Amino acid sequence: LDRGVLLEAPADALDGDGARGHAARWQTFVRQLVANRPERALDGVVVAIAARDLVGRDAHDDSVAQQARAVHERLAHLRRATGLRLPVRVVVTGCDALTGFEAFGAMVPPAARRSVFGWSCPFTADARFDPSWIDEAVQQTQEQVLGALTEASAAAPSRAQASSALRFVSALGELRAPLGAFIEQTLRDSPADPELLLRGIYLTGRSEAATLFADELVQRVLPAEAGLARPLRGGLLARGRAVRTLQLSSAAVVVLAPLALVTGARSLDRQAHELEALLEHVARDLEGVRASMTGSSTEVFESLDVRPLFEQLARISGQRAATPRIPASMLSPLHGDVSETLAAAIQEIVLPSVRQGIVVRAQDLMRRYDSLPRGTTDSLVPPGARIDRLLGEVLALTRSIDRFNSIARAGEGDVSALRETVSFVYGDILAEQAFPERGYYLAALRQAAVPPLTRRDLPDLARRLARAARTEMEVGYGDLGRSLDAVSRILVALRTGDAKGDSVFFVLRRRVDALAAAVGETESFWLDPSAALGETYQALLDSIPETEVVSGLAFGLRVRQALDDVRGRQLARLEERGREVAAELGAPVLVRQGAALRLSDSLERMRLALQAASALGVFTPLPGAVPSGPGAVGGRPTWDVAPLDAVLSRVGEARTYLQREADSLPTGLVDAVEAALRPALNDRFGEALQRAMVYEPVATPLGLRGRETALRARSSALQAAGRRLVQMLDAAAAVRAEAASRRVSQVLILESLDLIHAADDLLTGMEPYGASFSAWSGEGTPAAVAAFGLEQAGSLPTYLARERGEVSTVADRYVRPTLGFLDLDPVATVLDDDWPTLGAAQLDALERWRATVTALDDYAAQKPGNPVQRLEQFVRTDLMAATPSDCASTAGDAATGADVFSRALRRLRDGFEARCIQLARQALAQHLTP
Repeated sequence: LDRGVLLEAPADALDGDGARGHAARWQTFVRQLVANRPERALDGVVVAIAARDLVGRDAHDDSVAQQARAVHERLAHLRRATGLRLPVRVVVTGCDALTGFEAFGAMVPPAARRSVFGWSCPFTADARFDPSWIDEAVQQTQEQVLGALTEASAAAPSRAQASSALRFVSALGELRAPLGAFIEQTLRDSPADPELLLRGIYLTGRSEAATLFADELVQRVLPAEAGLARPLRGGLLARGRAVRTLQLSSAAVVVLAPLALVTGARSLDRQAHELEALLEHVARDLEGVRASMTGSSTEVFESLDVRPLFEQLARISGQRAATPRIPASMLSPLHGDVSETLAAAIQEIVLPSVRQGIVVRAQDLMRRYDSLPRGTTDSLVPPGARIDRLLGEVLALTRSIDRFNSIARAGEGDVSALRETVSFVYGDILAEQAFPERGYYLAALRQAAVPPLTRRDLPDLARRLARAARTEMEVGYGDLGRSLDAVSRILVALRTGDAKGDSVFFVLRRRVDALAAAVGETESFWLDPSAALGETYQALLDSIPETEVVSGLAFGLRVRQALDDVRGRQLARLEERGREVAAELGAPVLVRQGAALRLSDSLERMRLALQAASALGVFTPLPGAVPSGPGAVGGRPTWDVAPLDAVLSRVGEARTYLQREADSLPTGLVDAVEAALRPALNDRFGEALQRAMVYEPVATPLGLRGRETALRARSSALQAAGRRLVQMLDAAAAVRAEAASRRVSQVLILESLDLIHAADDLLTGMEPYGASFSAWSGEGTPAAVAAFGLEQAGSLPTYLARERGEVSTVADRYVRPTLGFLDLDPVATVLDDDWPTLGAAQLDALERWRATVTALDDYAAQKPGNPVQRLEQFVRTDLMAATPSDCASTAGDAATGADVFSRALRRLRDGFEARCIQLARQALAQHLTP
């Protein structure tokens, strides 16, 4: 590193299995760290977690919780050992384990691969960690991906590469829950272990054998806030005997001095001796502090924390430690000792450290605006909010410079100015009673003198602050432009199908929300090239004082000039980007009103419509646990239609929304909502089907009647579920949700084929047209009468009608309704695609019953030569009249159909011919027998 050192803790010291050896190794590491760096053990902590440890996890995963507990315990020990409240940056390494990362890394230009990828905390160090920061971090990171892909699109990457890279957005969304759980548990605080400072979340990984997004993270971001570590309340005085002694002694003054004013001589004498001892310690310790304050201002300020000294000095009473009740006390040298010691403290410690602190705060401010990541790594902050923030910081800094210079010279002193300047430097708001504006303090302050702050202390401050103002304007306008680009890009990705997953839709909604809010909150003068600076900003600029470091007047002129230069150029770019979004959306988002731009009503309608769409139930998982599948209990599903009704209700809500909004919304937005509905329908349909198909163990029913009863129940359940499944297919077709349609179609196919196969087994058990030709002797009784076991020839028509009726009943009751599902267009398409993967027995039964239903329909329509007619003709004519001697005359044309009747005809012919041959052999044997 150019500006620091990175120390890697031993890997075995971080194991979270609770072994004592691991904890001991960690403690040894921390002891060595503190021993070798006693003044400032470290500036911050980098917590690295591998992406592979988060992929596929949820917020309640035990392995994530175990890692978080281990890191939390180590950091708690580190804080106690160093006495520091530490800034923490979380780095997710090995992101090439995330879908789409490598494609994303390959698309971005080489310079971008070295940049920072992630989220930097925009809040001050005093802000407590909020779990919502995780959502903000993931959202901003997703938007960085989209922004980078937009810029990379100029290189015309392949469609497959761009589609793969866009899937990285969804992968980041899946990382939200486990990463949030890890960080929340790692940073949790308690009275014994105060919270850490989360300063950023970053991602790195490898692509094409190179590490991405690490160079600037290590060289610029990690050292950017050196010195941010702050002592804990319980350890403020742990560094240095001088400050430690002064704290204890000053605390004694707080307790004892008031007592000396109201007690008798004995008490006052005792307190005086204790105060004299205190002042001796303070005098010695002041010499030690003086020795530690050599060197440049930044080095001293970062190595010496004098806030505990201020706290203790502020508690010393400003009144003289004497009482008229004891005249001798008025002659005590104690008063002079207190005055001398307090004057030395202000002269030697308070004023120099405050002076140094202002310089460091100014340098931190310049460094932050120079070094921290910008552009796509920042939130969408419009130029007004950025300038308001910057001007507020400039005003606080320049006022503190002005206050300090007012008390720096001898003979001048304003204790309230000292108190406010101390508060600015150390970030603590001191109580009004601190540093009383009378007695010891006022006298000591007026005796003290230090050099005032001038341009020699901060030679580039004015120029760099003006440059920061210009940059903030550029970035603010740039954020608006990038948001417009992102909206356009997401609309294209959703419409073309390159981006799949409803998470992209929610990114669009958040982006539109932020864009509408940012443009809506941006004062009109930012969008009007001829307007003057707004009153709020003008008031801030007018409030900046004239100091020996920064001229408020000159700074204001530079800011106004920057506004004129930046605004005209950036508004032209915004208008162009707005036209691009309008082309994709089908409606304007920014419109001209004279020379000014304003937010179109279309964008506000778009925002409200997306907000309403995001609240649709179809985007929310169904409640309840998923029942066990067939692998656990076996058996066939017994349909529970309640989950199907629930998902249809949500689908109906979504369809109603689309129908209601279709005419009023831009076509591009309607397409985007439909595109988001497609993966959402697939997810919800899958959840509903899992819950609806309740698998229960089913015993094989005994007997033909039992099998028919079971089949009737299955068919009834499938018909009830099937009506709902057909509605789900219609809903999927309405938004072109092919994956959802395919999922439902596959369920219908598998269940329908299984039921048709069961119906086929049932009919086989019924044995229609079953014949026993062994009962025919060849003489007397016709073959049909004998083979079918009829009492007389007149019973044959009744027999044929009964057999035909049994086949028709099975077809009408079980097969026809089921074939209706399979004949639906989406189901038929999937059936053709999946045909090679389906079971042979089920497919044979399907073909047989399709042909059988057709044969029955042809028979009902009296179509000549239909299979039923041919079968019955054979029975009535050939089998009733044939004798063994003319068997050959019954052969006829071969019945090649797959239907039940053609199969029965082939079976009867084969059986009759076999019996004829048998009878002929018997006759020949008798003839040859003497």
